[in-house]
Order: sequence, then C-alpha cells, then structure tokens
Amino acid sequence: MKKRFVLLNHTVSPDSSRKCHWDLMFEPTGPEEKLATWSIPPQVGMFDTQPRGLPFTVEGTRLPDHRRLYLDYEGDISGDRGRVERIDAGFYEAVKPSDDGAAQGSENDSGRVRYRLFGQRFFGLIDITFRDTASDNSRSAPVIISYMPATRVHSLSRTDAEPTGAPGDTRYFHTDLVIPFLYDLPADGESVRRLKAIEGELVLRTDLPARAAYWILRQLGVSAAVTLEPHSASPESPEHQERQEHPMSSVPDTVSPVFVKEPVRHRWYPVVDQDACTGCLECVNFCMFGVYVIDRRDKPLVEQPDACRDGCPACSRVCPGGAIMFPLYDDPVISGRQRRGIDKNVLSPRATKSSPPSVETAPSEHLLDALLDEVDGMEL
Repeated sequence: MKKRFVLLNHTVSPDSSRKCHWDLMFEPTGPEEKLATWSIPPQVGMFDTQPRGLPFTVEGTRLPDHRRLYLDYEGDISGDRGRVERIDAGFYEAVKPSDDGAAQGSENDSGRVRYRLFGQRFFGLIDITFRDTASDNSRSAPVIISYMPATRVHSLSRTDAEPTGAPGDTRYFHTDLVIPFLYDLPADGESVRRLKAIEGELVLRTDLPARAAYWILRQLGVSAAVTLEPHSASPESPEHQERQEHPMSSVPDTVSPVFVKEPVRHRWYPVVDQDACTGCLECVNFCMFGVYVIDRRDKPLVEQPDACRDGCPACSRVCPGGAIMFPLYDDPVISGRQRRGIDKNVLSPRATKSSPPSVETAPSEHLLDALLDEVDGMEL
C-alpha cells in the first residue's frame, strides 16, 4: 500500500517564541502510529508567481512525531500554537541513498535517509542528512534537507483507427519515464539517449520555465515535438485545463513510470534561445570562461557548459535580445520566466563599418564596468 506524505505551512502569532516554518511529515512504513516529522524554514518566493519545484538545500530539524490527523487536517492548532495549511501532499517511497543515481553529498549512507516524492508540487527526491550521525533519527536533531526535482516524460504517438475502430477514431500509445532534473542531465547520459530515441510527441512535466526547458532539450540535441506542462498546475489554473484537454490527460497519473537511474550533479550553464538570438556575439566576447564557440551560422554555441562559473549570469545581462537564460536564477527575465525586449541599458550588437554606433545603440559602458566588477568579485 502506498504511504502518504504532507507538507504544511505552519504559521504562528508574531509574539510567539517559535518561528513560522514548514512541517514535512511522512506516514510510517511500519507499525508506528505517528508521522515522522521535520521542520524546515519557509522557502519564501517559491510559489509567489507560480509553483516552482526547483532544487533547494536548507537546514532543518527533526521534530517529535506528530499525530496522523495532520495528513488531512488544516486549521488552527490547540493551545494557541498557530495554524497549518497544506502546501503539498501525495505519496512517497523510501529509497536507499546509494540506490538512485542522483545521490548528492556524502557517499556514506549512515545518518541519511532518502524519499521519492509523488506530490502535486514536489515530484522528485528529497535527502535528509543528520549533521551529527550519533543523533541519527533522534528528536530535535539538526539536519540538512536537499530537494532535487525529477522530470516526468510521456512519449505520445498516434495511429489511425484499426479496422474495428469507429471511423475517424484515433488511438494513442505512450511510454512513461521519470528522469533526473532536466537542467542537470549530461548530454551523453542515459536519459538524453532515451529522449532522443522517442518517436512522436514528447510531453514533459517540469517546473522549469517552459521556454528554458524547451531550449535545454534542443541544446541537448533532442528534436522531438515537445509539449511542456508544469508538475504543479492547480485545478483552477489554465495549465491544468489544457492538461485535461490533452490526449494524455487520462494517462500520466495511472501508468507506472520507468525510473532512469543516472548519476547527475548540480550544474550551472547558459541556455540560448536561438530564435531570439540576434547573432551579435557579445556573449562570446564577454565570457572569460570559454563556454561559447561560434557555430556555422555565426551564432553562439554552448560547447563547454560546465566551464561556466556557478552563479554567474553576466552573459545574460549583456544579451540585447534576452536570448540567454539561467533557469535557476532568481530574476524572472534571466531565468526565462519572462521575456525581455530590446533594452537600451544592455550591450547592443557590435557596430559595423556600415552602421556606426549611435547614441541609442552604443554599448553601455557603466553596465559593462559593473558586470566586470561582479565577475572579478567571484572566487575564481
């Protein structure tokens, strides 16, 4: 039988000695009657504009086990202890930290637990590591909690009706995969190999910005037609309504997926929207880490993605067309969640002899200086 988990937002009054936090609770797999519970700081901003199941690592605390009623309860807590509201809920399964290629951190399984979550907002792996292995699973023990979202892929192919079918009938066939976080996939790995082998439409559920996810696939060499859906669309959202009207709407939550176990690690690299790219090559000239080369169309190609400096978005800021994205960056324009038009405050395409720089198109020297200062301040 599937076991349940719930994630609650626990708010307290301003004069309380406790702080507002999230409670992550797991239904026990054994005869225990109460819920294993951890407290983590609220991930402020994660769901401000839309649900964002992106990776995070935070410090938390192992709390005393809670009553089972919290699997379904929302509302005030007795004793003036605040109020809880559900953020997410679903099912989970326990996995060995060394049994799923996406392991993060220490290779020692001692003092560490891992769960695979199947929630509406959280769909992926969560690692809980006790900072002091001597206090393994004890109450009030400090822990490090890391969440790594997975990507669910449905491949959709269509065929005309068989002779027994009604005229004009169409039948759909599919496979269902769960692969590691799309942004972290190596180009030569098993997940990308499987994606490239898919025939027909590829329906991909991820909470990465849709535009960034599309160009990540193209950058990895995946050429199939793509439909992108958020994992976490609420029933009232347009995304959810579109999902219900899609031929795959009756399939994703009922089919047992195949999990692709592949070692991945945290990555940081630019994703280029080739349709928005003007070919100015300012990114190639600005990047000091050798990430880009110029392809046969005289456009930038991300050839050495892992040479990029972790956390550096400078090339995105110098791009006049807003073509360069860093999906994990907080700024919605740089992450690809919002589009940016031509901005006079960023570097322009370089001037040619036939088109000398004008007042409006000349590079912004103060911005260039600021970006150089930012890069110089990084620990290289």
